Amino acid sequence: MCLIHTVVTCSQRFFLNVFFYTICTFLVVNVDQEILLVSSRISRPNSEHTSGLCENNSLSCDHQARFPNIRNNSCQMIFHNKTSSVCSTENLNGDVDPYEYYGKMVLKTYLFIHGGLKYTAFNVTFMEMRWQKIYMRFIKNQEKTPSICREFQVSEQIASALILHFDCLWNLKLDNQPYHFDYQAVTSSGDSYIYRYLFFAPSSERIDETERNVTKWSVFVVMDISAAPKLLTLRLQPAPAGLRITSYMVKVLRTLEDNSWVTNQTILKVKENNTEDILIYRYDTKLKFGKYKFMVYPQHIDCKEDMCAVSSPEYLIDREPSGPPKLLLMYKPVSVEHINTMMELYRYFKKCHLHPMIDQFGIADSETKDPVRWYIDAFNEADFVGIFASPIVSEADRLQAQKYNKYSHTEIIAQNQLSRSLCSPGAKCKFFCVSLPGTQWDTLPPEAQALKRYKLPLDLDPLLVLIGVAPQCDRGVGFEQAIETARACETNFVFDKLPEPPFRNTTSPIPDEEIGPSTASGIKDDDTSLCLDTAISGSDLLSSRQYLSDEMSTPPSSLDQLSLLGDM
Repeated sequence: MCLIHTVVTCSQRFFLNVFFYTICTFLVVNVDQEILLVSSRISRPNSEHTSGLCENNSLSCDHQARFPNIRNNSCQMIFHNKTSSVCSTENLNGDVDPYEYYGKMVLKTYLFIHGGLKYTAFNVTFMEMRWQKIYMRFIKNQEKTPSICREFQVSEQIASALILHFDCLWNLKLDNQPYHFDYQAVTSSGDSYIYRYLFFAPSSERIDETERNVTKWSVFVVMDISAAPKLLTLRLQPAPAGLRITSYMVKVLRTLEDNSWVTNQTILKVKENNTEDILIYRYDTKLKFGKYKFMVYPQHIDCKEDMCAVSSPEYLIDREPSGPPKLLLMYKPVSVEHINTMMELYRYFKKCHLHPMIDQFGIADSETKDPVRWYIDAFNEADFVGIFASPIVSEADRLQAQKYNKYSHTEIIAQNQLSRSLCSPGAKCKFFCVSLPGTQWDTLPPEAQALKRYKLPLDLDPLLVLIGVAPQCDRGVGFEQAIETARACETNFVFDKLPEPPFRNTTSPIPDEEIGPSTASGIKDDDTSLCLDTAISGSDLLSSRQYLSDEMSTPPSSLDQLSLLGDM
């Protein structure tokens, strides 16, 4: 009997192996010349999950539930042809769920080998589901027809505890191509939520888990654009434990015109002895227009310079403001040279794609020619207000400046408006202080002493980035020339041509209703980040040296419109 039992057992194992080999051979069939479907059980025998959803027809996914006494068809996968309208861009829409309250999703990649060929395979895992139905698709960038379209229906009784897997295999010719993965989740109440992701299909040659040379491994990165353009999220699949990579440096690159620079960087650490968890980093773009991408640098002794760096696809924010950011230049006309310096600085900022505002030119061009009215309007219209420190001057310099300046009491008018703006409820933090060569911080108005400070030309690039324009405005050459030009100016420069303003008692109080709330438009940053005099660091406040480093010369990916799927 024992001999018969042994023979039967061996026969069963033999035929089972033959069956698996036959099925595996059958499954490696090119579908639509793009995506191959494959069972994760066959491709990864040691995997803890089993997809079993590898065919181009509707199937039950009850076998993944592993719950006793579940009803039949509690979990169903419904096949949809790639031309089906359910996966069209027009129908895939819904509200934003940036922190995945209605269900978690993990997209991972792994290596599949068959017939001596290596394929890139993907596993999509859903868990903690609060939805009852989803429509999902893979679609190549700038194409309208998805490569694959599936629908999943899960009963409410098992959704929250079910871990649902789906696997697909990539065609060899699509390695390193930009792709989108999108899905729409529908709750039992009928509410819809949309989730969108961007990634490069990694090369099968660079995701072998048996590889021990870190320079031959590519980290798989996904850009989550579900909450874009406000929020971009990096999802990083850590390298296998055998490569001994314990952390990753992440940099956010923004490209505007022909300039690229780092707007933020951080370190993501892998939990001890855990390379299965996806690492996540969220970045607030503050709706600043330009192209964005994540650069990931594995921290390893063999990863010298950018040898192991991996890039996400780029995401374009094309919501440009109606015009350049408006910057009000507030200063004290304490000397002729200082007035000329501010006017030359005004001209320089115009070359840097800003809309600067200064009293010496603005009042003359205004309809009323009234300094008080002009300052009220300027404070309300400005996106940012720069309060400039003054040089220490003699009384003779002050008297000469008073004769040189066509407008009386502008210092008092500007300071009154500054006090009102800073004290207004809900005022936006658009104020900062600036020191030019030869000026002193202690000359700032008392109201401005606690504001953030920028010393020019050292902090010129961080200041331009803060305002929302590209750094490296002629690499600061024009700034130095502006300072030198102001010092060489004659005292009769420009002002003889300005019209006389009407007389007004500029020291009289201004009614509150004339001020109104701030109506700044364009690019704004967080209220909590721009007000206080803290160290220049963080999201957009990087040192000038970083903008000139070699790492900023990385060319952007050749992708154009990634902000909307199918709208090509």
